[in-house]
Amino acid sequence: MCIFVDDMHKCKNSVLLFLDSLNHSNKNHMYSSMTKQAAIISLWLLLFPCLHSQTFKAEEADKGIKVYEDGHPVLFFNTTLNSQDGAYSRAHYVHPLFGLDGVALTEDFPKDHPHQRGVYWAWVQVHIGSQRIGDLWHTKNIVAEVEDAFAMETAVGNMEIYSIANWKSPNWNEGAPFVQDSAVITIHPRKADYYIVDFDIFLTGLTDSVLIGGTESEKEYSGFITRLKIPDDIVFLSSNGEVRAQNAAVQAGSWMEFSGDFSKETKGIVLMAHPDNPGPNNKWVLRTKGSMQNAVYPGWHLVPVPQNNPLNLRYRLVVHNGNLDKNAIENLAKTFGN
Repeated sequence: MCIFVDDMHKCKNSVLLFLDSLNHSNKNHMYSSMTKQAAIISLWLLLFPCLHSQTFKAEEADKGIKVYEDGHPVLFFNTTLNSQDGAYSRAHYVHPLFGLDGVALTEDFPKDHPHQRGVYWAWVQVHIGSQRIGDLWHTKNIVAEVEDAFAMETAVGNMEIYSIANWKSPNWNEGAPFVQDSAVITIHPRKADYYIVDFDIFLTGLTDSVLIGGTESEKEYSGFITRLKIPDDIVFLSSNGEVRAQNAAVQAGSWMEFSGDFSKETKGIVLMAHPDNPGPNNKWVLRTKGSMQNAVYPGWHLVPVPQNNPLNLRYRLVVHNGNLDKNAIENLAKTFGN
């Protein structure tokens, strides 16, 4: 594993490995319009500014990568498998995600749902052909093992974490990888009232006929998830106003604000689904206590994980101090979509 730029040789190998993992990305991805060689040169040009940066810092910590901005913690990306007495094994996720005042906003191994973890993406149904392989959502018979991860600050001042993980199961080919799960996590410089973290996820089948889907019920658990420390005064707001949490998934637009007293300085978190995500792109599982918030994809039905054209899912988190109104959130959603 390569962390930041402390070992340039290892980081070069990590860049090459990550580019290889995206070699067949769809035409909308930033690398697809470049040759592989040009992409490598571009990434190396981005590496050099971080040798002298004073804004972001990424350091190797126990079990992952911790990112700071001006000395304040932003997030921790878990690269090593964590478990609870050997159960609920998980890696390749963010926890903690920190608020504007450095207070942890997320939970890991919560007593009510110990399979839930920070900020992550997962599916209840994982099939290869007609065989049900495992359940990544509930961490049953499947893990996402991180093969490589590194962090760097770009020329435009963002911090980016690149990670490659492989899905493995004891129910498939003696534990051989069958999905490559690559992610780019981009932390933008903090503004006066908020900061932004973007997630760009690429799922590539390593064998024929990989399928993923959600809970086979009205809940439709699937896709991108945040396990937050839910405040007592939680309110859900979308572009059409307040949304009531229900047992079933609800339709409510492409972004959702979780408004409440998360900490002294953090009063809201907005989760946005990119407009280019495959549909459905407007379903949400919302909970007022003891659970997670879920941007649903694809729902209960199965969708393929292609071998030669990765399934690309993009999401944005905006952590703010309560001073973002609907118009400000809409503007951030528009910039995310451009």
